Amino acid sequence: MKKLIWIVILFLCIISCSYQAKDDILFLGNDLKNLNFDAYLKEEKNLKVNDNYLMQDGYISFLYSFIDQDAKKNNVSLKNALKSSKNIFIHIGTSDIMRININQTDLSDDYIATQKELFSYYFFLTIEEIREIFKEKIFLLSPYIVTFKSNEEKIKLEILLDTFYEVFQEIASYFSCILIDLRDVSLLIDKNERLDICDYIYQKVNYGI
Repeated sequence: MKKLIWIVILFLCIISCSYQAKDDILFLGNDLKNLNFDAYLKEEKNLKVNDNYLMQDGYISFLYSFIDQDAKKNNVSLKNALKSSKNIFIHIGTSDIMRININQTDLSDDYIATQKELFSYYFFLTIEEIREIFKEKIFLLSPYIVTFKSNEEKIKLEILLDTFYEVFQEIASYFSCILIDLRDVSLLIDKNERLDICDYIYQKVNYGI
């Protein structure tokens, strides 16, 4: 009887030692400039957030290359981060849009279509790699832009945001991701209502409203 009790205790110890508490949220992609949604989740909602993989210049090709090379080298760091997360937030596209010189480019030009196609190609491969490991909820945060040099530039950038948003819709539908549209966030940021912005996103994430 005593031997059985010790076996049970040993078994429970092994389970408890092997158990790893999951992070509530893993962030990937662009640094959330002017938004700090990751900090909001930590400080206001007391969630366990892993934002170590956010990039200051988060181009989609960089994100894909990082994930793909990590997989090829069989590194465990990112794989463990994926496996030990309950939800993943991916914010990407802002840097890709901002490097397009809209002052020297006709928005109906084939160049824009090519950039959109390349973005879609790398985005698809990125989520495909992630989905091989992670089967839970993935939230896609669409690009947002908050600074404009002129009203003409603002109009052109909004057209670009709409164009790239189509890719997000396709990816979200294909890989069963939840898409959060941030295209109007700039209106709130202009008013310095950052906490309201984060509340807005949080409501979208949790209640879809």
